[in-house]
Amino acid sequence: MAFAVVAQAQNTKPEPVRIAFVGDSMADGLWQGVTRHIAKNACLKAAIDTERFGKNGTGLTRLDKFNWPREVLNIGKRYKADLYVVSMGLNDRNPIYDPDGKNAQIYSPEWPGAYRTIVERMVKNATSMKASVLWLGVPVLRDKAADKEAKEKNAIYAEAIKALNEPSVTYVEPWRIKPEAEGVFSTYG
Repeated sequence: MAFAVVAQAQNTKPEPVRIAFVGDSMADGLWQGVTRHIAKNACLKAAIDTERFGKNGTGLTRLDKFNWPREVLNIGKRYKADLYVVSMGLNDRNPIYDPDGKNAQIYSPEWPGAYRTIVERMVKNATSMKASVLWLGVPVLRDKAADKEAKEKNAIYAEAIKALNEPSVTYVEPWRIKPEAEGVFSTYG
């Protein structure tokens, strides 16, 4: 009997790692790139399952239109993600409207704190589903005002994730084409 259980366990394929890509159009691009890479590698095909949950035009400021903190819970229930790859922020140049929290006008003193609260809630919801989170910062943007705001959002993401002190959550600074090219926009990398 014990031999049959061991033999059955040896014949069982391990479940693939389930990676949910969430966020705005940046998450879509990441999902597409990773999915193409996996498709070219037979070993990865069996080991990694990716799903696109990115939703263009969304962000963390208009939770009355699309609520990412709530959506990661829904994704966790449906997809059972092991890892959330989060990339967003392009559309967060708006006042915050949060039916479940604080509202704040863009550029007001309250805006960064309200935004950080939403980031923390989203991460906590993902980790409550026993998933890890990899949050990627917004890359350098061509428009100087948008780029300045992207850097401010990246600081909020980094600070919020550091303060949570959760080992399964990591913030990743935006990539650079060349280390010495900090702050230089490029259409392609």
